Amino acid sequence: MHDSNLPLGRRRQIADRLVRGEAVIATSLATEFRVSEDAIRRKECLGRARLGQGRAAEAIQILAFSPTRNWGYLAIAYSRAGRRAEAEKLMAEAPALDPDRRGDFQFALAFAGLRDRDRTLERLERLARVGPVRMGFTLNSPEFAFLRGDPRVKALRNRLGLPE
Repeated sequence: MHDSNLPLGRRRQIADRLVRGEAVIATSLATEFRVSEDAIRRKECLGRARLGQGRAAEAIQILAFSPTRNWGYLAIAYSRAGRRAEAEKLMAEAPALDPDRRGDFQFALAFAGLRDRDRTLERLERLARVGPVRMGFTLNSPEFAFLRGDPRVKALRNRLGLPE
């Protein structure tokens, strides 16, 4: 019997562990993926877990070749590795190179990596049109943890009907 939802279920488990700050468990879940090496989200999950462990250099090696092409996570890895210029270059070039990944979520991630509160929140405000479920997940992601406690996030949550 083939369970076509296994990869999605595993991704949700990994994301849940990342949100809770359990990067070691998320790494274990990502490396135990029972699907091919080229599973669409495997590298992204593992790269995010490496970021959560403070292993930015490893995260760069993984995220640079992630088939999801979510360059915002790679920009975070560059920033955390002290390679700000590369993060900014990626932000300037990636949207043109990958038009499907030029939206507000990618920029919110990239600005979060730079710890730019104002520009991160500006992009999150624009992203709010995706609805409360996706925004709730996004706001609880570890990449945006540095914003928790900001009154503008509280206002955004209230506007979307999300709990504080």
